[in-house]
Amino acid sequence: MSQERVTQSNWQEGFIEGPPTLAVEVVSPNDRAMEVQTKVETYLRYGTQRVWVVEPKTRTETVHRPGGDSHTFHIGEALTSGDAAFSVEGFSLPLDELFD
Repeated sequence: MSQERVTQSNWQEGFIEGPPTLAVEVVSPNDRAMEVQTKVETYLRYGTQRVWVVEPKTRTETVHRPGGDSHTFHIGEALTSGDAAFSVEGFSLPLDELFD
């Protein structure tokens, strides 16, 4: 959850109503592409701002945004706070470190 969402929410015993700001789906060997796509679409339909699909087999990560926009990152590239839908000055997640 973004800090903004946390401060605006009504905490109810550690529970925040509404979708997460960022959802991360790590694809396992048994996952089917259609199942993963359905999860992505569901998250976005209910208000999640970014969905990361991490593919350990191909060592890639695809960032999905509302409206159908997506971008796949590869080794040598890095994700920023814009890719996570929250603002953290200087945030960078190099895929080299993610798959190290």
